[in-house]
Amino acid sequence: MAQQAPMVSDCDKWIAKINAEAGIRVDEAGWKARQDVDEIYKMCKDGKMAEAQKTATGTMTMLGIQP
Repeated sequence: MAQQAPMVSDCDKWIAKINAEAGIRVDEAGWKARQDVDEIYKMCKDGKMAEAQKTATGTMTMLGIQP
């Protein structure tokens, strides 16, 4: 079965996961993650879901959380 394309609700999930971890961190990874959240939000708003998913997955990996 083919994987479904990411949807806007996926953006909300990615952003919430990243913010939950980045909010408690004071290191450079936390700062970078907060910057990435802004980019992910913009990409989702512009309909660039594949790009947003790639950025979100990379950010979650950097923070050590499951994508």
